[in-house]
Amino acid sequence: MTELAQPLSITINPLKYLNQLPEFNGDYRDLQTFVNLIDRAHPLLTAYDLPSQLLFSDIIKGRLTGKAREVIEINCQAQSWTDIKNVLNNNFGDRCSLEELLDRLK
Repeated sequence: MTELAQPLSITINPLKYLNQLPEFNGDYRDLQTFVNLIDRAHPLLTAYDLPSQLLFSDIIKGRLTGKAREVIEINCQAQSWTDIKNVLNNNFGDRCSLEELLDRLK
């Protein structure tokens, strides 16, 4: 009986990974990179229990500085990564209107 080779995967320590994230200060040019780094690990983070997920969110919030920290402190109801990401995108994401986006495509 032949066994099918299973693809290799890496194991990450979520606390170490999150603590090594770059800080985000609200600069719109860095937002997508910051979000992408967390989005990559997010499926692994959701496998943990709720208290662990809240700790992960606190670590992510701890990587925020300047305007980004101010905004997340004002929006203290943002507890999950999804909530935090929405707050960051709403405040620091690209705010082009549909017309502006269409003009850019021309």
